Amino acid sequence: MRLGLLVLAVIMIIGTAGFVIIDGAGVFDAFYMVMITITTVGFAEVIELSTLRRTWALILLASGFGVAFYTAVAWIEYLVDLGEVRRRIRMQNQIDEL
Repeated sequence: MRLGLLVLAVIMIIGTAGFVIIDGAGVFDAFYMVMITITTVGFAEVIELSTLRRTWALILLASGFGVAFYTAVAWIEYLVDLGEVRRRIRMQNQIDEL
């Protein structure tokens, strides 16, 4: 789970830097583009997308969404496992009381 968050953060930083470097977009606009691309919201593009920017967005979409999905699944798995551990502790406490 931590690795997924770290990789996602790196993808977001590299993605933002890519939009800034490719055509000189502002940092906030570039970060916004990364967020709407990774989350697949696609609300509104704040910068005009050239072919190179569209290619960059596709790379971000493929890598960022995959990592975000993996991280979300890992988080859900952690929460489910945590619930199972709590259930086992309660059961063991009841056994010990008997």
